[in-house]
Amino acid sequence: MAMCWAAAATRTIEVGSSILILPQRNPVVVAKELSVLDEFSQGRVVLGAGVGWCKEESDAIGADWKTRGRRMDEYIDAMRILWSRDAAEFHGATVHYQNAYMYPRPVRQGGIPVMIGGDTEIAQKRVARTGDGWLAFNLPVAEAPARVGRLKALTREQGRNPERLRISVAIFTWTDPDELERYRDAGITEFLLFKSNEFPLDDDGLKRATDEAARRFVDPAARL
Repeated sequence: MAMCWAAAATRTIEVGSSILILPQRNPVVVAKELSVLDEFSQGRVVLGAGVGWCKEESDAIGADWKTRGRRMDEYIDAMRILWSRDAAEFHGATVHYQNAYMYPRPVRQGGIPVMIGGDTEIAQKRVARTGDGWLAFNLPVAEAPARVGRLKALTREQGRNPERLRISVAIFTWTDPDELERYRDAGITEFLLFKSNEFPLDDDGLKRATDEAARRFVDPAARL
């Protein structure tokens, strides 16, 4: 719902989730919802997905906690097949369909980019196997070179080109803008600015806050 609202209010920026807990969703329904939103937004949708960390959330909807990683991998594969094939067919441990047609198709060739969230080694291995990129949340700048290097090594082991990965790191109000260049040197390709509950609700206050964020973070990042 939030992505739909953001897509309607903008014209050029990408609209994505950070993150959608994919194992808690029906992948066929999610694939359709994202594909329609991608059509309406003219190809601006990015899926940021993760397995989740809160067992109570899974328990509340009856989703099996222990198999969430396996479901995550299957769901990504099942959605990509729906986005790319007519008479699509998939038979996995948790997802089954055949002779499935899904329209509209994602606008971008190759489908909707899937960014994998998570700070663990398991999350990085999932990025290396199947992700279009990595959404890093808790990544201190001092650790970035080693962690990005590890991700690229894992990606090469999978026979994929690590230089094609998008690697995003979360930054916050208290992040030192001078650290952006160090992140870039470590291989970070983009930044995701978190300002939860910090923006004023009135138009004038919102403009001042976004202008200040652009001055501190967006403009310096664009110059790197």
